[in-house]
Order: sequence, then C-alpha cells, then structure tokens
Amino acid sequence: MFKSIFNTKKPIFDPALGDVLGKKILSEARRGQFDTLLKEIVTIRSGQWDRRAFYFDLIGEHLTNSKNVEAVSDTSVGNLIKGSIAINLAWKARGGGQADTVSKEGWGLFFKYLDFAAQYLIRAGEQDKEDPTPFAFLQTVAMGLQLDRKIAEAWLNEGIKRDATNQQVHYRHLFLLCKKWGGSHEDMFAFARATVNKIPPESTLNSIIYIAFQENLLYLRAFENSPQGVKALLLDKQVREESLELYQKSLQKRKTIEQVSDYWPHNVTAWWFLTLNIPEVVRQETKKIGPNFTTFPWSIFYEDPADGYYRATKI
Repeated sequence: MFKSIFNTKKPIFDPALGDVLGKKILSEARRGQFDTLLKEIVTIRSGQWDRRAFYFDLIGEHLTNSKNVEAVSDTSVGNLIKGSIAINLAWKARGGGQADTVSKEGWGLFFKYLDFAAQYLIRAGEQDKEDPTPFAFLQTVAMGLQLDRKIAEAWLNEGIKRDATNQQVHYRHLFLLCKKWGGSHEDMFAFARATVNKIPPESTLNSIIYIAFQENLLYLRAFENSPQGVKALLLDKQVREESLELYQKSLQKRKTIEQVSDYWPHNVTAWWFLTLNIPEVVRQETKKIGPNFTTFPWSIFYEDPADGYYRATKI
C-alpha cells in the first residue's frame, strides 16, 4: 500500500488543487453548469490574471455538457468560456500522441475547434481591453494551427502589455517555440532566458527555464530516442548550475503558495529537480505543494501522475 508524506494513501488528484472557489466551479462544470464562474470571475482581475485563467481552464476541461454554452452572452467572459472549451475539444479530438498517430477525422475536428476558439478569443480580447487571458489562450491556438510566428508574437506582446509577468501567455508561447512544434531549442531557450532576465526574482514565472529544460529532455527522449542525450543533459554542469542558481534567487524564497495558479510552476520546479536528482530542492517544493499536485509534468513517466508525485515526496 502506498504511503505519502501526508501519512495517508498516495494523494488523489484534485483538478481544483484545493481551491475553494475552484471546487465550486469544478462541481458545477461536471453538471454542465457554470453559474458560479459567471458570478465570481468579474471580481478576479488585476493582480490575479493567472488565477482567472485557471478557472477558465477548469471549465474548458471539465464541462460535461456544452448545451448551455450557446446561450452565453456575447461578452468577454462568455467568449473566453467558449474559447477555452473549444481548445479542450480540439485537443481531445487530436489525442496526445505524435502527429502520425492522429486520424484524418481527428485532424479535421482539431482544426475546426481551434478555428472556433480563435474567433471567440479574438472577440474576447477586443471586448475587454485589460484582460491578457485571451492572448494567452491564443498562443495554444497559434501552436495548433501552425500560424505565422508574427501572429503569435503580436498576441504575445499584447498579453505582456496587459500583464508583464503573466504566466499563461509566457508558458504557452514557450510551448509554441518548442522544436516538436516547428520551433527550435535555440528559440525556446532564448525566449525563456530573456523572460527570466526581465521579471522580478520572486516571480513564479522564473520556472519557465525549467519548462524549457523539460521540453529539451522530452524531445531527446521521444523524438530522437537518445538515452545518452538525456543523460548528458541531466549531467551537464552548466544546466545544473543554471537551474540551482535561479532557484536560489527566485522560487526558493517563496515559502508558501498563495494563489491556485502558482501550484503548477512549483510542480514543474519539483519535477525538474527530481529529474536532476537534487533532493533538497524537491523536498522544499513538495512541502509547499502538499497534496496539490498537477497532472503535468508528473504524468510524463507515469500512467498515474499520483505515482510520480508520490516518488517525489519520498526522496
């Protein structure tokens, strides 16, 4: 029987990550409703944009019945709901495998839903001149549709103009730059390091460099089938020093997790240092995370993400 640092069975994944409002939104989404989101989201704005995006993502991923969506008014919030749902439907149609595993029907639905998402999100960005969330979600649209890089960069710049340290717009643009999506390791790392150099040291967005290293590792493993390349990356002195020095200047100083949207950066950090086998950092991060682990990146090497996170809590 699995035991964890919480003196219980291995942790069970909670999509709401322990967040009280998130639990209400999730419960309604599973019943095909989103009344709580519509009521509460209007108060979650400046200083909480990433938290706001988390709730839209929660609806998009877990809404079980979309029949009520068409009745949503043509507002920024309404179009963000529709855009988030369309993105999630697109990825469900495509599946999580490599491109050659996707059926013709899957590709057709993927592009169809992403086209819908683009229309809703562009409209949402026009309706609310402050919210960066539409331009964050549009990065995923640009990635899937393989749009011209200049379009994605224009959306990125608009999102950053609205919120300079917005997690979602930066993370999603980084994924767009990944080699597996037609970018390059060079572009990906250049963007990650440029981001780190211009943000406050206490920002959770500093974890973007760990996401870049993670994507490098996954490419070596899945696309190049290079165990030696993976080993070389993990043992590289410069990689290890850069990772640790950044941690000591940034996320290490964050003793608690204050917003639900900050759990993912801390999970990414814990995963990367577990992969590097630097246990003291893993222990610090899992203590902050508690039971609120995210499916990704713990699902990378484990069918059940709880098994991956359980391993981290035992290091």
